[in-house]
Parts: sequence; structure tokens; C-alpha cells
Amino acid sequence: MCDRDELSADDWTTFYVDAIPKPQPRHQIGVVAGKAMAFEAPKSHPIHVFKLAVREAAIKASNGRPRMDGPIVLETEIVLPRPASMTRKTKPNPSVLHHKLGDVDNYAKAIMDAMDGIFWANDCQVAKLYAAKWYAAGDERPHCKITVGPARTKRSTRK
Repeated sequence: MCDRDELSADDWTTFYVDAIPKPQPRHQIGVVAGKAMAFEAPKSHPIHVFKLAVREAAIKASNGRPRMDGPIVLETEIVLPRPASMTRKTKPNPSVLHHKLGDVDNYAKAIMDAMDGIFWANDCQVAKLYAAKWYAAGDERPHCKITVGPARTKRSTRK
């Protein structure tokens, strides 16, 4: 967003993921043989299909570019399925912000995890994150729009 002012368009990559976005689930905690253990989502969980779709789209979009060094900006627009209760047959169905279950940071976390090793070595390089959740417009399919690029390293100070 604000970092694009000083950089050329070649520094930025934007791509789309045609899949239903899923938030990264929290680890489940359980006790095994008297010890606390953290368990990840089972292999059948839909998060794995979403992360694979993000990874494949990111590899294709990176076009063989080397990984970025230093701080990175990640912008993501998450477009979720529109519920039937919000669908009108005779009036327009514009896209509106999604503010229900599924924290925006968990969607971003799934996207960042899936992109590890493609645009960056580790998602800890993402220094700026812009994320928004939307309900799809009437004729729009669920998807993610992802933009990644180098972060501006100068900060304007408060006066």
C-alpha cells in the first residue's frame, strides 16, 4: 500500500488464488502419557488444500525469482463465500466486509506459512501486513488476492 510510492512496479508481485480461503487453525493441546502435547490439524483438514493452492499459485507467480532479503510487505484481500442469507435475487449483491468467525490474522498466517521458501526464507521477514476479509459480490467466486514486495525501511516519526 504505502510502500509502493518509492519502488518500481517490477519490485511487486500480485497474484490470485482460486480457492476457498481457510484460517489457520489453532494447535490442539492434549495429554499423552502424562505429558502435554500440541497437535496440528489432521491431514483431512481443509487448511491443507488451501495452503497447497496458495503455494502453487505463489510458485507460478514468483516466476523463478530469487527470494527477497530484508523486510517484506504482504497485502492480502480474502474474499469468502457469500452466505445464502445475504443473497438477494432482485437487488445487487455488492461485496461487503466480513466480520464474523475466522480471525483475519489466522487467514494471513495460513497464507504466510504456505509461501515460506518462495518469496522469502521465513515468514518472520514479513514486517508489514495488510489484510482484509470480504464477502464475495453476487457473481464473484471466493479467492485471495496477494501482493508481496520489499518494505520501505524508513519510518516517519511522530512529532
